[in-house]
Formats: sequence, structure tokens, C-alpha cells
Amino acid sequence: MRQAFIEIKLPGHTVFLTADEVQQLLKKDTDIWSEATKRGKYILRSRK
Repeated sequence: MRQAFIEIKLPGHTVFLTADEVQQLLKKDTDIWSEATKRGKYILRSRK
């Protein structure tokens, strides 16, 4: 099975990570995980 990549554009760089890699990074910093989850809820609600 071919893994999909998440493209993240940063100033001067573009990185491609798998969902597992992003999840591992977020687990190391629970504050970022919490903020990103809240932000996701707000964004998804505003799209409706």
C-alpha cells in the first residue's frame, strides 16, 4: 500500500511527512496536539 504524504510549506522549505510521522511528532508535544485539535474543531465547524 502506498502511503499518502502531508505537504507542509514553511518559509524556505517544503517537507513531506506521513500521517504516522506527524502523529509521532505531535505526541512529543502535547500542548501543540491540544491546540491543533481545538483549531481543527473550530475550522471544521466554520466550514459548515
